[in-house]
Amino acid sequence: MENLLSFLSVKLRQKGMTVNDFCGKIGISRQKFYRFVKEPHRFPRESVRSAISVLSLDETEVGQFESYFGPQQQNGARPESRSAALSAYRVQVENLFRHKLSKELAPDLDSIEYSQAGRHVTIVSPASFARILAGSSNSSSGLSVSSPAPAAQEHEYELMLYNCVPEASVPSDKQVNASAKSIRIIASIVKELEDILIPSSSVRIRIRHCMTQNRIDKMKSSDLSDHESMSFQLRLLDMVLPLFSIAEDYRIEALEDRNNAWTPKGDVCMIKHICRRSQETPAFTKGPSSRGGTVRNEYYILLFSENGECRACRLGSDEVSHIYRYLSPDGIGSFIFAEDPAVIDPSLDFYEKFKDCPVITINPDLYFDNIPHRTWIALYEEIQKRSNRRLYEKAFRNLIDPFGQYAFLSFENLVQDVLKTMEQRTDTAARMGHCVICHPDGLQNLVRTGMITDLAVGPEDCTGSSWSSSPLRFPAPHIRELLEMIRSSIVRRQNSGIDDPQKCSWVNYYILNPQFPVPEIAFHFYGGRGVTPLYTKGRHKNIIANLYDSPAAATILFDYVQNEMIGRRGENLWSSILSDKHSIALIDELIAVLDQGERI
Repeated sequence: MENLLSFLSVKLRQKGMTVNDFCGKIGISRQKFYRFVKEPHRFPRESVRSAISVLSLDETEVGQFESYFGPQQQNGARPESRSAALSAYRVQVENLFRHKLSKELAPDLDSIEYSQAGRHVTIVSPASFARILAGSSNSSSGLSVSSPAPAAQEHEYELMLYNCVPEASVPSDKQVNASAKSIRIIASIVKELEDILIPSSSVRIRIRHCMTQNRIDKMKSSDLSDHESMSFQLRLLDMVLPLFSIAEDYRIEALEDRNNAWTPKGDVCMIKHICRRSQETPAFTKGPSSRGGTVRNEYYILLFSENGECRACRLGSDEVSHIYRYLSPDGIGSFIFAEDPAVIDPSLDFYEKFKDCPVITINPDLYFDNIPHRTWIALYEEIQKRSNRRLYEKAFRNLIDPFGQYAFLSFENLVQDVLKTMEQRTDTAARMGHCVICHPDGLQNLVRTGMITDLAVGPEDCTGSSWSSSPLRFPAPHIRELLEMIRSSIVRRQNSGIDDPQKCSWVNYYILNPQFPVPEIAFHFYGGRGVTPLYTKGRHKNIIANLYDSPAAATILFDYVQNEMIGRRGENLWSSILSDKHSIALIDELIAVLDQGERI
């Protein structure tokens, strides 16, 4: 114990780092640091890896450092105990990957008891309730559902969820079904709203999910030996994925129960619908309309019983806003979202916070930040040659500066500045041994269309017959370069003999077995920190989604992907990831197809 502290003290002095600096870089608190050096067997494995990277230990020093942890290497559990714990979670994790990451939200046939304006309770489906929400600006009384609002309208939905998650980590079947039903109904309503409104209107959906402190405490635990906490937060992630993948902005946070209107066990969803109508500007605008349009607010509430039964009620319009604020679980007196938020780029802060974390990305094809600088420049030059380049310049600007904070820069300067930043991110990813897992179908679509899924900003033309209205289709020579980049990553790994991808100094590519479903949701798994859904194929996001801040979930998911999927790739025909040999063969086949297309 004392030797470990002495070892780290020497290394920190050599690096000119304080304990606080070191703790910040490996993602633990100062208190935990001193607890771990006294009891090395409790030192999390991901923190050990981060420490090795931060201190730049050579092979001899790594061996000495790891020797302090002895046979009980992680969280006080013997290797056989840890193996048993991982086996217990494997079923949940496999279900997460094989179903939730690749399956669209199934239609929900559950019913809702709905009342409005003192009318008798009526039974409706989530789809019917979504139509009521979508047409609420046209009808303030009665239960009849009006037609969707006209195109010259902007819709914003702010949802406040209170609990709507299981209370215990190992509940009865009754509790599981009730909790899952509330999330399923809410997700179904949100999905239906998008399907109804997006074809003719601008729509934004944001969700704030508040939970009581004891549930958040379980979710935050990073101790793998705490089976109850691990089981809880894995099931919680499994439940909220539909909301992650549908809402434009989704946040989970702890909230003290300060409002006597709700009980700690109550499951509540409050909905505020902001409808802006402007005859001049059909596009969505931030804040109240500045062109003389009208703004109308509607308020609804959904209550879920312990059995999962749902009752919905329309509270009213602006005249009940004070009641709505009172009922809001945190009782802050004003609603949760600002009408006109400051223009910021959350991806910058996000990147700075997690740039030193080991990360694994599951993506249909390539990841945005890993596209080489020269390929971006080639695409930029391709755009400059086009007769309608203004259209492409606008789309390109929207892609690399979606928040408009660099609108004052010329297009040329913007491209140079942003690509310089992205090049730094690429270098960081390589240094951290970033792993990217892609799918054969995604790579085949890349060859056929020239489109990288991660860059999609609108409907995809999967025929590859023409460019879309945005400059997202890379010409064939550049697609070939990207495929060769993936191939060289695999070959380099083969020749290096390094088994642990986190010890590589380059981006590692892996390819899923074709029989594995195409990921519907693209993900970042940050070792020891959390999980971030990037986007879905059905609803692409150009902003970084909220982090599911659970070290325990990150630890078990990262461990599963690295050790079970990557570490055992190609062991048999049913392996989740192809062997390096078969991956190279697939890339060579795609390059051949691409070359044949060029000759045609």
